[in-house]
Amino acid sequence: MNEIKIKSFPAYSDEDLLKQIASGDRNAFSMLYDRYSPLLYGLAIKILRDPVIAADVIQDVFLNIWKNAISYSLKRGKAIAWMSFICRNRCIDMLRVKSANKRKSLPLNESKVEELQNNISTNPSQETHLALMTEIVKRAITRLPEEQRIIVEMAYYQGFTQAEISEKLNIPIGTVKTRMRNGMNKLKNQLKSKLGNEI
Repeated sequence: MNEIKIKSFPAYSDEDLLKQIASGDRNAFSMLYDRYSPLLYGLAIKILRDPVIAADVIQDVFLNIWKNAISYSLKRGKAIAWMSFICRNRCIDMLRVKSANKRKSLPLNESKVEELQNNISTNPSQETHLALMTEIVKRAITRLPEEQRIIVEMAYYQGFTQAEISEKLNIPIGTVKTRMRNGMNKLKNQLKSKLGNEI
């Protein structure tokens, strides 16, 4: 079984990183992404129950963080609370879009939306739960076939687009899309067997 490598980070606080990101520091952004993308991905999966959509949401969330880091203030709470709030709201937006695309006769139940908004807070026990979910996701990714795992990791841990992956691996973009789709389907099945009703 492949061992999960735990990345080490310089002793920058989350707030320090956001200040540096606000001034356009891409290295600080990369550190924050590596530090919190797995945890926020776990949060997105918990709400959306779809690894593919969750991965898209995480890209949107970090783009939002990049653009709005300058607006962050400790008065708004800890950095992780602020980022979780952005992630949760984006997930709820995606649920609304998904509901609209299915052309359901009834809109997304607003009481359900409110429940989702209130369900995920950032108290220590829930952060621990999300961290455990993230670890399960990371382990599931390591079990994918190598050609799929590499593409999934490049997309969701390194932030490359499918076009960039195609260029870097020197393979057709159609191949990238197929391997991504197959990998995410396998990942989803693994997560269902591990997390049951959690996703």
